[in-house]
Amino acid sequence: MRGANLLNADLSWAILIETNFSLANNLTIDSSIFYAFFWKTILPDGTIEVEPRYSG
Repeated sequence: MRGANLLNADLSWAILIETNFSLANNLTIDSSIFYAFFWKTILPDGTIEVEPRYSG
C-alpha cells in the first residue's frame, strides 16, 4: 500500500498485519474505519502499530 491512492477506500473489517501505509495518499486512520485490526502496521503519519490493536 506504500504510495497508493486510497481515496474512498473502505478499510472497515480489514485485517492489516505488516502493512505499510507510508506515503499513502488520501487515507485517514480514524473513527471512519470500523472493526479493523492493526498489527505491525506503518500508518500514513509514520507511526507504527507494534502491538495488536482493534478499532471498533
